[in-house]
Amino acid sequence: MTIKNIQNVLRNIVDATSAETAWQHLLEAIQERGFPLAMYAFTRFRTANGMGDEGDHLVMSNYPTAFIKGFVLDQERYKVAPMAKWALENNGVRSWRLISENYHTFDDVQKEVVAFNLQHGMMAGLTLGFRPSRSHEKAGMGFALAPFDDDQDKADALWEAHGDDLSMISEVAICALCHCPFPAEC
Repeated sequence: MTIKNIQNVLRNIVDATSAETAWQHLLEAIQERGFPLAMYAFTRFRTANGMGDEGDHLVMSNYPTAFIKGFVLDQERYKVAPMAKWALENNGVRSWRLISENYHTFDDVQKEVVAFNLQHGMMAGLTLGFRPSRSHEKAGMGFALAPFDDDQDKADALWEAHGDDLSMISEVAICALCHCPFPAEC
């Protein structure tokens, strides 16, 4: 990736007039750097107990629909998912290797989320937690390899190669997405 390419990506994101357009530019940049799947989540109303009312969340993703239904929409597994919890409590990036390293400490509910993820092929990736601009805001992202690609070493190597670009592009996109009107449905 050249500096010019990154500048073009950033310009497209900053110039976006809708969350959908900013998301598409961000998603293209993520995919060009080797991660076919991404999920972005944002709340303006984080509480001490979590992400606040789910009606106030913005979630944008190109993960498979069946996964989104069970993880976000119908079952709300994201509320107890180990990597979502990590992103809510931290800033920075964390490999999904955390799951295998800490699985023995998870309760039954968290283990069910891990089983659900595996059933849908969400096996290797990274999670980013973003520093909030206001005390009640929080944003996070997940980058994943293709469904059923369980090569966490590959995901970690992609981050090693492109992490600086992905961090910068994602941080700018988070600022743009936070200031765009929330879309009705994405």
